[in-house]
Amino acid sequence: MNGALNSTNLLEDDCHLVLLVNVFNYLKREVDDQEQLNKLKLQIQSLYKIKFNINFMKEIYDSDAKLLLLIWNDFENIDIIKSYTFDWFGDRSALEDFLELIFAHKANLKNYEQLVSNFVGSINYMPDSLVKTIFSQNKPSSEMELMDYKLSEKTPFTGEFIYAKNIFYNYVIDELRNIQEISVSNHQSMGRPLPFIENGIKLIKKFGNSKQKDSIEKIEKEMDEYINVYNEEREAEEEFRREMNEIIDF
Repeated sequence: MNGALNSTNLLEDDCHLVLLVNVFNYLKREVDDQEQLNKLKLQIQSLYKIKFNINFMKEIYDSDAKLLLLIWNDFENIDIIKSYTFDWFGDRSALEDFLELIFAHKANLKNYEQLVSNFVGSINYMPDSLVKTIFSQNKPSSEMELMDYKLSEKTPFTGEFIYAKNIFYNYVIDELRNIQEISVSNHQSMGRPLPFIENGIKLIKKFGNSKQKDSIEKIEKEMDEYINVYNEEREAEEEFRREMNEIIDF
């Protein structure tokens, strides 16, 4: 298998980036050779820096472009990525081209999980100045408003992106409340939200309004309090078992 790793040294800048990423993910599962994987990771980082831009994504399959975009932060620090993508969003047309890669799908708009996941996944690559502008836009916030937006504007994917932003906060709150309620009602350890929800929480804390930030902090405080009580109860139960076992052994 080391031979397979070494053969990746032959893959230079003209190699399809998708192929290298797939090779890396396969070898990561199958090969225990961190040094060689690190070398391959550096190759991928270099290719992203040299090749990866809007025009490149337009030239490959949409599914490959979306894959490369959404897993980029597996290979590079998000702040470095933002330094590369800063110039991608110079005007509405450029933003629309970018969002088309993320939001072009056949799913119904009621698939809120996909909409919110796409929103969170795409906004990570945008400069803070653009994100603040997006968070200040309150419409479209319903499917009817979105339909009107698509009829009147030439940027339908931007409309879907803003619509996803406007359902995003309530979706994140509902997911956290659901985790909380299931844990409390079943008296079990607190579950963890999906990664895109965790990233969404970070976005709300950074760009949300004061009411949204307060709501997130309130829920997190309640969840932390439950976790502390739950852990104390488990520790007390374990201590009781140990004491009973000592009595029985005695």
